[in-house]
Amino acid sequence: MDCRALLAHQLPHTSKLFRDYTESFPKVESFYEHPPALKAVAQYAKKLGFPAERRRQVAGILRAQNQLFGSGPETEKNLARLAEGAVAVVSGQQVGLFGGPAFSFYKALTAIQAAHELTQKGIAAVPVFWMATEDHDVDEVRHVTWFHDGQLQNFELPKPPEDAVPVGRIPLGKEIDELVRRAQPLLGQTFGDLLHETYTPAATYSSAFAAMFARIFSEFGLILLDPLDERLHRVAAPVLRDALANRDDLNDLLLRRGKDLERAGYEVQVKVTSHSTLLFSLEEGKRHVITGTNGNFTSGALTMPRESWLRRIEASPEKFSPNALLRPVVQDFLLPTVTYFGGPAEIAYYAQSQVLYKKLLGRMPVLVPRADFTLVDPKAERIL
Repeated sequence: MDCRALLAHQLPHTSKLFRDYTESFPKVESFYEHPPALKAVAQYAKKLGFPAERRRQVAGILRAQNQLFGSGPETEKNLARLAEGAVAVVSGQQVGLFGGPAFSFYKALTAIQAAHELTQKGIAAVPVFWMATEDHDVDEVRHVTWFHDGQLQNFELPKPPEDAVPVGRIPLGKEIDELVRRAQPLLGQTFGDLLHETYTPAATYSSAFAAMFARIFSEFGLILLDPLDERLHRVAAPVLRDALANRDDLNDLLLRRGKDLERAGYEVQVKVTSHSTLLFSLEEGKRHVITGTNGNFTSGALTMPRESWLRRIEASPEKFSPNALLRPVVQDFLLPTVTYFGGPAEIAYYAQSQVLYKKLLGRMPVLVPRADFTLVDPKAERIL
């Protein structure tokens, strides 16, 4: 097999920020805390402090989650190591149909390998996969395309009638049976049977994805995390509250960071306006962005002063979720993360999130680009 490694600048449609991050880090170092190297990960791991009680609390929640997902004894061992002081090597992705794009699997494998390498160096580390179940863009997760026998095979579930529902809560429905019937013969018996057992009409996008990943990565001890869990929201409540309590200062920091990025010749990944906040509210199962104007904050049809919203967060943190810029901060409040493996878009919005990390956490993990592969079949290779 002919294998070739390509640098970021050799790939089409690669952003300038991602190219410089991977190949000319000094140009972008003011937007990040660490260079993208495993050496930096090892150095950061040695000085990372994390509250012991929060560590035990989160490990207990993840133990309950992973038992429900069907994870094996290796995951149980890693959860015990996490509770006892291991650092977390994290990656994640939306819970896409049949596992989503191929790089979902590459991300999990990269986290597993990096955790193994750190452990071999004497730094106890465990791999964690953050399932982005709170995302409400169902169009990103309800379809998948495979390349088989020289042809593209498309699989797509219908769009659900309800909009703005967190994708992790959406049931697959009876239409999944026909997609599984078509997909099974393309996968062979082992993976075909796995698909049949996990992607069922009663399952949700979240539960099916989790059950499949738990089985595939069982021997490697991958820890899966579903952020929709109300128990995790209660643990993360201080960050959610601080994000709204300090909204004005945080928004000013983000607006300035956006201008700094543009002056440096980079595009801003996540648009921030004078009305933006970092939170969504979850009302009657739907996810609504919260905006702020003249001291009042609005979500859907509800408008209240800041103090009223802060009381709601304290009373019911499960009814609030972070936006794309705050999400990694919540992740690393919950986990003793030393490194996160992300794609080009994720690396870009971390350049904005850095100001939130400084203000809300006082620390930020090392960001490393995810492994990325393109497999070329014999027919395409002949044409090329």
